[in-house]
Amino acid sequence: MAPAIASRERLQQQLVNTQRVLTALARDDATTDALRVPIRAAQSPRGAGAEAGRESRAGRLAGLRRRLEEARARRADAAGRRSRSEGAVVELRRAVSAAERRVVRCRQRALAWRQEAFESRCAMEELRQRDLLDDAFRVDYQGPFGTINGCRLGRIARVGQAAVSWAEFNAALGHTALLVATVAKRLGVVLRSHRVIPMGSFTRICPHGGNESSAMKLHYDEHMLGQVRLNFGLRALAACVVELQQHAAPGFTLPYRVAAGFDSIGGSSLLMQMGSREVEWNEALRNLLASLKWLQAWALTQPEPS
Repeated sequence: MAPAIASRERLQQQLVNTQRVLTALARDDATTDALRVPIRAAQSPRGAGAEAGRESRAGRLAGLRRRLEEARARRADAAGRRSRSEGAVVELRRAVSAAERRVVRCRQRALAWRQEAFESRCAMEELRQRDLLDDAFRVDYQGPFGTINGCRLGRIARVGQAAVSWAEFNAALGHTALLVATVAKRLGVVLRSHRVIPMGSFTRICPHGGNESSAMKLHYDEHMLGQVRLNFGLRALAACVVELQQHAAPGFTLPYRVAAGFDSIGGSSLLMQMGSREVEWNEALRNLLASLKWLQAWALTQPEPS
């Protein structure tokens, strides 16, 4: 901005000087016209000199006028450059303001991301301190029933209440089978006798090396052979529990002993029998859950396999 101001001042000074010269020349022209001699005198050598002087002054006047026009043009150009410079400064200030606003927004986003990262690290640390084997399977008792995740694993009716529905029984049995598979995975054990196929209320179990077409049902479907199929599945599940016990530390025993044929646990028959022996079958299922809870507690004390 300083060079433009200096140029403007120089042009103004030149204009002032030019106006002074023009004023002087105008006074000279007026004086010359008043003292003009007759035409005959103009033909004399003295008159010719005066004419030549006037022509010389006219040429100088024309030159000064051209310089004046050039000065005015330079002044207009300088004013245009100044206007453009001021516009560029305004645009630059707007750009700086926009950049500052973007910087503020970026800083705010960065702070928000840092906060989210901190909260995520805290949540991850909290999850690491939890053990899903303990949180995902809640084994408990409810009267004569063993329960897992709030579902009763049994069938008998309590006084004044209806029998447990098959839907609730199948859900509890599905949770129980999933607990067996989860404990085996936590211990790094590959079950040699059977493979559990967790499918919620329609869980299945098949012999080791067999495919799913040969899998046994671990749910009751009220089919004509539903009781027989369920008994095969319960015996296979008891065999898996025994295999997990054998993998445990020497001397580790379950609170209820599983018979050699896997058809009873704690002296109660694990095979489904409708009618008068439902109470015994219900007790066997409760003993099975209690044994699994012991295995779950022991697995929690073991380091996870790498």
